[in-house]
Amino acid sequence: MGICIREADLDQELRLLMSTLNENFRMQLPLDRFRWLYLDNPDGRAVAWFAIDESSGGIVGSTAVTPRRIRLGHSGQEVVAWNCGDFSISPRHRTMGAAIKLRRAARDAIDAGARPFLYAHPNDRMLPVHVRVGHSPLGRMVRHARRMRTETGWRVVDVAGSIGLGLIGRELFVRRLEETELLTSDVGPEFDDLYERASTRLGTALVRDARYVRWRFQRMPVDPHEIMVTRRGNTLTGYLAFVVQERVAHVKDWLAVDDSARDQLFAGFIRDMSKRDVRSLSVIALETHPDLLAWRRFGLFRRPESSTAITYVPASFPGRAEISAPQAWYMTVGDRDV
Repeated sequence: MGICIREADLDQELRLLMSTLNENFRMQLPLDRFRWLYLDNPDGRAVAWFAIDESSGGIVGSTAVTPRRIRLGHSGQEVVAWNCGDFSISPRHRTMGAAIKLRRAARDAIDAGARPFLYAHPNDRMLPVHVRVGHSPLGRMVRHARRMRTETGWRVVDVAGSIGLGLIGRELFVRRLEETELLTSDVGPEFDDLYERASTRLGTALVRDARYVRWRFQRMPVDPHEIMVTRRGNTLTGYLAFVVQERVAHVKDWLAVDDSARDQLFAGFIRDMSKRDVRSLSVIALETHPDLLAWRRFGLFRRPESSTAITYVPASFPGRAEISAPQAWYMTVGDRDV
């Protein structure tokens, strides 16, 4: 007897999926998070699988895939792919064999035509499992960070140090040509127009329209995000989604119609964070992301920690080159599982 895999019934077993993940990782994620991610996703319902110990009949692990609309760079074709996440196996069953069987369920579904491709952001321990089942590394998700203030306990030193840290970025030299503000209302139709105007400069990217941004960042039950926007007159030109946790401002996603709007957005965000009790800024994106150089100009430096993004695309899919090449992607940490 060994491990077998079966698909979960989301309508009847959502609470069981929650308890499996929470027990395996010793977390306390609420049921609302699973309803939001698995059932209320505007791109479609999730698919999940359980790993079953055939000798006892007990559930020893689970994983899920959530649909994401992706626009392919060169062709402009829009497809619905799968974003892999919520992978867990009980400690006593964490063998390569059990993990491979569970991970293979999504790949087999892709091969059967359920979706054109999948992508994921495994930790380094899980990366060999993905490679073993045929997934391909896309590139490293790298972190850039900036210290916002000095905290030695000596007031004079801290004031002087914080002033010095405020001079390392270019936000002081960016003229305020656009209005920058925190969004206080629901994401509206103007985000659809923003995405359409910005999409031609993104390459292969997740569809960041109003319904996605509203669901992903404003409706998230765990740590809902703040959204900063820029406008030229009455026209929306960019947004930046972030969350502040333990005095660190984590940038999760951003979009701008051009480089000028992007710089206005980054400068406005840093100015706003400098007025708060924020210790540092953190940005994670695919290493080939076109805006990482701009973040460095604003004083964020690369840190050693990173992880690997992967994809799986059947050889027969005509848009394979637009998915398997890291330079083709516009990918931020907000694109990964949540």
